[in-house]
Amino acid sequence: KESGRELTPKEASDHWFSKGLDFIKNDPGEYTILLLKKFFLFWNSEEIAGNINYYFCRNYVPILKLPFFSYGLIAPFALLAFVFMIRKRPKGLSLIILLVFSYIASLMLYFVTSRHRFPSIPFIIILASYSAFSYKDLIRSLKIKDIIFFTFTLLAFFILVNIIGFHTKLEKKYFTS
Repeated sequence: KESGRELTPKEASDHWFSKGLDFIKNDPGEYTILLLKKFFLFWNSEEIAGNINYYFCRNYVPILKLPFFSYGLIAPFALLAFVFMIRKRPKGLSLIILLVFSYIASLMLYFVTSRHRFPSIPFIIILASYSAFSYKDLIRSLKIKDIIFFTFTLLAFFILVNIIGFHTKLEKKYFTS
C-alpha cells in the first residue's frame, strides 16, 4: 500500500528492511528498549506459540506437566551460570555461554517464540546443570556469604523468568498493529 503498487518479494523485503533501519536510526532508545524486552522474552517461562501451542499440548501429553521439563525451572539455573561465570571464573563454561548469547543476539533481531528458542535448550540445560552442581558444592563448602548471595540471585532469576503474562502485554504494544 505504501508504494502504491504491487511489489516483488525482493522489493517487499527491501522495503521492510529499510523501514527497520529507519526505526533504528530515528529512535535508537526505543530500539534498545525493544531489544531488552526481546531478551527478557527469551528467558521468560511463558511459551509464545507460533505453530504449536505448548499449553494445548500439555493437556494431551502428560509428561509435559512434570516440573522437570519446565523452562521456568531450568532457565533460572541457566542464568545463575552466568553469575557463576563472573564470580568464580570456571574453565570450560565460556564457550557454552558465548554460544547461548550469540544465539540470543541473532534471535533478538527477528522473532522470539518458543520454536525459535528451542535450538538453544540443550545448551541452556547444560548451563542449568552446571549451576545446580556448583550450587550443591557451594552448600557443601558452607561458605555462608556465597550461599546467601547465590540463593538470592537464584530467587531473583526465578521471579523474573516466571512472571506470567509479560509477553501478552508486549505483544499488544509491539507486535500487533
